[in-house]
Amino acid sequence: MDKIGLNCGSLDFIVDINDKFYFLEVNPTGQFGMVDFPCNYNLHKIVAEQLIKMDSK
Repeated sequence: MDKIGLNCGSLDFIVDINDKFYFLEVNPTGQFGMVDFPCNYNLHKIVAEQLIKMDSK
């Protein structure tokens, strides 16, 4: 992320049968709603709390 100048984003990977990871893409605006809301992960709350912490430094 540092090399491409991003400080946030959603990273997509796949894993093969030998547990080798393959990077697919990065979405710099981030997307997690399709997982967050159906699964009750509350990622939006965690992200907001972290941004507030970063802003107060």
